[in-house]
Amino acid sequence: MEEAQCLEDKVAGLLPGFKKVSCLLATVPDPSGAILPPREEPSSSLQVAQGWVVGTLDLNLGLRLPGENLCGQYPSKGLRIESRRAYLSNVCVAPAARRLGVAYRLMQSAKDLAQSWGVEHLYVHVVKNNDPARLLYLKSGYEVEQEEKANVARSLGRPARLLLHLDIS
Repeated sequence: MEEAQCLEDKVAGLLPGFKKVSCLLATVPDPSGAILPPREEPSSSLQVAQGWVVGTLDLNLGLRLPGENLCGQYPSKGLRIESRRAYLSNVCVAPAARRLGVAYRLMQSAKDLAQSWGVEHLYVHVVKNNDPARLLYLKSGYEVEQEEKANVARSLGRPARLLLHLDIS
């Protein structure tokens, strides 16, 4: 129950750092004939009203993601800074649905939603050596804003990451 309450609080904007959150889903109508054979992926067994989930992405409005030390720099001045910056997180696509444009379409939908919220700057963290993800973001117009130092990443027990930025104003 604690996890469910935490998720509810996050989506409701009650947790520090989460001003507003939206989880976007990519679905297919029928995994047996379209992209995924049934039960090939655990995510393909998740049925929602409009089909079967093959991808997800969270859009997080705010200055920073909670607990995150690698944070965006734009906008740096003006009113409502926290309402003009958002982060993509938890970008996932089922392996059988990769390289079919699912992530790209999720990111386009997130960009459209962010613009409707008044966001001007989108950010995403990516593991530095995750070439497929990094190349997808760069192809989508993101640029490297910061690189996590190797010693910081090592002290946190994870691979070094990049913070990528997209100006959508």
